[in-house]
Amino acid sequence: MQANISSLSLAVLVIAACQNLPLSTPDGDTTHVTVGERPTSSALAVNMGDEIRWTNTSMGSVRILFMEPISSHVSCRRNFCGYFTGGLEAILAPNESASLCFGKSGDLHYTITLRSLILHAPVSRSGSLHIGVRRESPSPQSVPTSQPSSP
Repeated sequence: MQANISSLSLAVLVIAACQNLPLSTPDGDTTHVTVGERPTSSALAVNMGDEIRWTNTSMGSVRILFMEPISSHVSCRRNFCGYFTGGLEAILAPNESASLCFGKSGDLHYTITLRSLILHAPVSRSGSLHIGVRRESPSPQSVPTSQPSSP
């Protein structure tokens, strides 16, 4: 009986860790990252409220892993599951995608590992994200206009 309760508790925690936040951002831009047969390292700069969408265009599976705690930075996610340590992971089959939105500024690091069918060995590349504060364009200043005086 005790083992059943422990198993049930573990199952509830795993489901809660993979529970999705909103699936997309209504107020930011979307940056698309394509992961092909030969992944390259990348450094991305986005703003708070933006979404980054990784798409696997290779013939093998792709794993995207954030080891450090990033839960406090994330405002939406799709196809990412969380760890109890605060990191996130997505495993993508060919032609699948996963995305994250960021609601807090900071610098984050991740690793992409590709199980390539062409190279016959896993290939890992690191990536980094810089999430900045969105700068709104300044509003036009109101300039007082002088009215000609009537004589």
